[in-house]
Amino acid sequence: MYSLEEFIRGAAAAMKGIFPGVAHASFCLLNSTRNCVNMYTFLGDGSRKPPRINVAVAPGTLIYHVLHNCQPVFISNVAAFPGPYADVQFMRFVLSLRSVACLPLVVAGSRVLGVLRLGFEEQWNWTEQEKVRSRGVGRGGVGGKRGRAGVSMRITEGGVGWGW
Repeated sequence: MYSLEEFIRGAAAAMKGIFPGVAHASFCLLNSTRNCVNMYTFLGDGSRKPPRINVAVAPGTLIYHVLHNCQPVFISNVAAFPGPYADVQFMRFVLSLRSVACLPLVVAGSRVLGVLRLGFEEQWNWTEQEKVRSRGVGRGGVGGKRGRAGVSMRITEGGVGWGW
């Protein structure tokens, strides 16, 4: 089992293996009061800044939507996305991302721990196979031809870790 810091450091290589072309990735983990997320950006802009920032979970954000619906959101073209989400606009205009996926991080089959946010500088047209694989990442395991076969993420009360 790895510490949270080791897990976050190892996550960038794993995400690149699963999703070639990913330019931004962050874990948005709910704090103990569940009204804020601690955001750990581990790939792209923000990854060289302090390892964690605290962000309120507020209506009008994609993170809020994913947490409350416990369903992933795949945005192939951020510029054409109709939602008024402030964080999508931030990803578009500040981070210069063109495609985004936000995946609920679920443990023990039902407990939502947070959101995994992925961003791409190029437009990413999500195939059904990639959507299924993405859901597997958020729920604890993934494999496939395009990504690295047998990659799994373990999140337990005692810590988190990657397995291959």
